[in-house]
Amino acid sequence: MSGGDSYRINRMIQDLNGDPVAREHHCADPDFTYAAYAIDAEEKALLADGSVEAMARLNVHPNLQMKWVFINAKAPPRGPGPLGAYRDRLFAHSGKGKD
Repeated sequence: MSGGDSYRINRMIQDLNGDPVAREHHCADPDFTYAAYAIDAEEKALLADGSVEAMARLNVHPNLQMKWVFINAKAPPRGPGPLGAYRDRLFAHSGKGKD
């Protein structure tokens, strides 16, 4: 994936994170968002997967990976936030230990 491709995806996630109205529209109609950022079918599939590996293939910055998890949460996160769940998911795939 070229730098321009990863920039579009990183920019989309950053924009959605910073704009609650855009985030609501994305949740209601993700294809509209994807069209606005020229996200192709392969990129859509990787974004839908959302795994650490898929996000790495898209060259999504690690901070934005966590924001993507939050943007796509079906319900508001409970407790201290999504960071713990993201960390657990990240380490489950990497094989590194938890402390």
